[in-house]
Amino acid sequence: MNLQNLLSEHGVQYKLGGSHQHVRDGWIGMDCPWCGRGSGKFHLGIELATGRTNCWRCGPHRLGDVLVELTGEPLRVVLGWLGDAQNTLRSPVQRRLGGPKLSGRLRIPLGVGALGRPHNRYLRRRGLDPEQIQERWGVRAIGLAPNLAWRLWIPIHLHGEVVSWTTRSIGDKGTRYISAAPDQEAVPHRELLYGEDRAGHAVVVCEGPVDVWRLGPGAVATMGVGYTPAQVERISHHTLRVICFDGEMAAQRRAGRLADELVGFPGKTVVVELESGKDVAEADEEEIKQLRKEFLR
Repeated sequence: MNLQNLLSEHGVQYKLGGSHQHVRDGWIGMDCPWCGRGSGKFHLGIELATGRTNCWRCGPHRLGDVLVELTGEPLRVVLGWLGDAQNTLRSPVQRRLGGPKLSGRLRIPLGVGALGRPHNRYLRRRGLDPEQIQERWGVRAIGLAPNLAWRLWIPIHLHGEVVSWTTRSIGDKGTRYISAAPDQEAVPHRELLYGEDRAGHAVVVCEGPVDVWRLGPGAVATMGVGYTPAQVERISHHTLRVICFDGEMAAQRRAGRLADELVGFPGKTVVVELESGKDVAEADEEEIKQLRKEFLR
């Protein structure tokens, strides 16, 4: 299946990566048939290497559903196209141009289950809706369990698949985040950006998952006090990059270094220092709204 030929044959307007501000390299963009038909905004993208499909306004979709809506062809015809394409559109984790490769087997720790009262209390105390966090981000809870007792279990996705995880303590003592060991993850979490599956051309780069939950889709996290070359490469794929690290001096120095490393890539990089709270998770609601309005509209 040649996607460009297919879209042209059916009169579907599209843009290739780099030819429009909303279309990233390696993707083909078009108007979303659900939330932007005829808008000329090209918010819906299909990743050419994997078939991953995502709208920056209304979220991910299945490739088959998208092609049915765009071409007007019945599902049986579309499924035939996709069958012909099976050699070029493989599992997103197995094949992605320039992306991380499947390196191991995902192992989920014992005791992961539904959020309990202590976990809900923690989330509400942080100004978060437990039901939304569970449904939107797939977060679960760990109760009584060795090594990871009374923590939030946070799955890390790559193209819709859980490939690693981290955990967050709901108490004030001990290590805040404990992540999967190398033999527990399909893709190393330090090669990924938490929340990137829900991001579009613009990202606000934070430090931890709680920051991402507070800011919402479009925010991503490096999941550590530093960042890795692989994460820099992933951030560079977004045309608007807003770095919003903690307000501490050391964190701001890291933000400046990250911005320097992104200078040579196409697009724009901005460093933001919060005026309220030491990080995004603790910022006041007005500043959070301003960040969303200015960068994640």
